[in-house]
Amino acid sequence: MCDRHNAKPLDHYCIEHETLVCAQCATESHAQSPCESMPLVAASKHIQAKLDIGVSELKQLKGVSQAILDGKRQDDTLHTIQEAEAMLDSYVAEIKSRLNSAKAVLRPFSELSREERWKLKAVATKRIPNGPSGKSGGEDFQDARDLSTRLQEVRKQAKAAKEALNSLPNYVEVYINPEFKDALKFDGKPVIVTRKGQETDSEDEMDDSASSHTVAQETVYLVEKTYFSLEHCTDIVMFEDFIVCSVGNSIQKRDRKRMSFRQALTLETAGKLCILGETTEVAVLQNGRFITIIETVPDLTMLYKLMIDKHYYDISYLECTLGGGYNCPEQNPVFAVCHSQQEAFLSDFVDLIQAKPTRYPGRLPSYNVESRTIAESQFGRNKSRFRGARSVCAFQSRNIVVGALKGVTCVGKTGVLIWTIDIYKPIIQVMAYRTLVFVCVKDERKLMTIGKEGHVMSENILPPIDLYPQKLSALNDILMVKHADKYRWIIFRKMYETMENSG
Repeated sequence: MCDRHNAKPLDHYCIEHETLVCAQCATESHAQSPCESMPLVAASKHIQAKLDIGVSELKQLKGVSQAILDGKRQDDTLHTIQEAEAMLDSYVAEIKSRLNSAKAVLRPFSELSREERWKLKAVATKRIPNGPSGKSGGEDFQDARDLSTRLQEVRKQAKAAKEALNSLPNYVEVYINPEFKDALKFDGKPVIVTRKGQETDSEDEMDDSASSHTVAQETVYLVEKTYFSLEHCTDIVMFEDFIVCSVGNSIQKRDRKRMSFRQALTLETAGKLCILGETTEVAVLQNGRFITIIETVPDLTMLYKLMIDKHYYDISYLECTLGGGYNCPEQNPVFAVCHSQQEAFLSDFVDLIQAKPTRYPGRLPSYNVESRTIAESQFGRNKSRFRGARSVCAFQSRNIVVGALKGVTCVGKTGVLIWTIDIYKPIIQVMAYRTLVFVCVKDERKLMTIGKEGHVMSENILPPIDLYPQKLSALNDILMVKHADKYRWIIFRKMYETMENSG
C-alpha cells in the first residue's frame, strides 16, 4: 500500500526509478520524461527483461569466481604478464638501436674541419644590426630608410647562416618526442632525424616549442552581405549546403543560401549546438537534461543521448576517443562544458565530459557522463579568471578558451594556463575558428578578435552597424552573427589577411 496517498494499492511501476507506485503517484510524480510509469501487469515484460540480464550477469560472475578457485585465471594472468615482458624487452631493444643510430649521425659534429668551424664562428659572432629608436610622429623618413636597410642586412645574414649550416657534410636536426618518456603513450618514433635541406611540418599550430615551425597569424575584417530573421532561433551551425538550427522545441534543417525549410525534428528545450569534428553529426544541449547526438545527413536522425545532472551553460566539441566499453559509442566524443554549483558557493567550473558505460534503459541508446574538472573559480590564484564562465570553445582540438565575467582565458586539456586577457566586462560567447578567437562582449556593439598567442588582433571587426552580437557561427568565408535583442541573424563575408613574421 502507498504511504503517501491513504494506503492506495501499489499497482503501477516506474521503469525509470524501478519502483512500485500507486496510480496517483504515477500521475503526479512519475508522469514526465524520463519517467515511464505503467500498470504493473504491462510492466512485467520490462521487469522480466531486466531480471534476465541480472541472472545472466550473476551466472557470469559465478563462473569467473569458480575459475579463480580452480586456478585458471592465475594461469591466464601469468601468460599475459609474460607477453607484456616480451613486448617490453623488444621495445627497449628498439629504443637502444634508435639512440645508437642517432649518436652515430651526431658524431661528425665533433669532427668539424677548420674551415667549417670558421664558417660557424662567423655566423655566431656576427653582430645583428640595430635599428633606429624611431619617433612617435613618424615625420623623419630617415628612420624608415634605416629600418629598411636593417631588414636587408638581417635577411642577408640569415641567408648566409643557412648556407653555412647546409654546407656541413652531416648536418642534422634531432627532435626528441616528448611522449618518449611515457611508454604508455609511445608512438613508435622517439627520435626523428632530419637531414639538411629537409623540414618537418608541425602537426600542431598551437605548439610553441623550439622544434615547431611558426604558423602565420591571421587578421580578418567583415563585409556586410545579407540578413534573415527566424523566430525563436537560439543557435545555428553551418555545413557546406545546409544549416542546422535550434528553434524552440525542435531542430530544423534549412538550405544555407535561401534559408528555406527542409526538415524538422522534435526535441524538447533544444538549445546550444556544436558539430562533432569533421563529421555531419551535431550535439544538442537540452536545458541541462540531455546532450542529444543527431546525424544530419541525409536526414535528421537521433543517434544517442548523454544524460547529465548539471545545468551546463555552454558546450563545445573537443576531440574524439575510442568507445568506452559496454554499449558506448564506437567514436566517443569529448566535450568541454561550463557550469555552476550553488552548493559550492556559486563557483563556476570548466569540465571535460564524455560517455560512461551504463545499462540505463531508454527508447534511444542513453549513457551517463563522466566528468573531469580542469578549471574552477573558487580556489587558487586563477580564482577570478573563471568566475562567471558562460561560454567555452575548443581551439584546434588542443586548448580550451573560456569566456567569463571579466575576460577571456585559454587553458590546456589539464587546466594549465596558456594565456588570459582582462576585458573587465562579461563575455557572452567565444568562438574559435582557424587561428582566431571571436569574442562577443555583453551590451557592446563590437566583435573582438584574439590571436592564437593571446594578443588582441582587433577591438572591433564589425562594419558600422547597429548590432549587439550574441551568437556566432562560422564556415569558410561566412560568419553569421545573431542580434542580442532580436531573432535576427546578419550574414557577413570574412576577408582574411595574413600577418608575416608573426610569432
